[in-house]
Amino acid sequence: NIPVFGEDDRSDWPPMAVIEWPDMKAPPDRCVKYAIWAHEQWKSGKSIQFGCYGAHGRTGTFLGALFILAGKAKTGQEAQDLVHKHHCKDAIETAAQRDWLKAFADARWGDKEAASES
Repeated sequence: NIPVFGEDDRSDWPPMAVIEWPDMKAPPDRCVKYAIWAHEQWKSGKSIQFGCYGAHGRTGTFLGALFILAGKAKTGQEAQDLVHKHHCKDAIETAAQRDWLKAFADARWGDKEAASES
């Protein structure tokens, strides 16, 4: 269950979720649920917004996860390339974030990067 604020009709704010995710680190496990939730919101025609303080590492990693969920990227590298093209070339700042995106893509699509190397 995703803790979302503002889903009732009494709020002037759109639904909002807050993820505790330390700067320069890979996302916590619960981030997968948030990414799926955000993707479902987008697929249903709702606007989504996300960000972090610097708009590079965490924002880029989350955007990469959305590219994977949308089927636009089948590997972590493809997701990173799309983030660099459409958001910022400096996004996804750490090896931990890159490794997380690779693992996320592998879980979704299988290990396409290893298959292309063989």
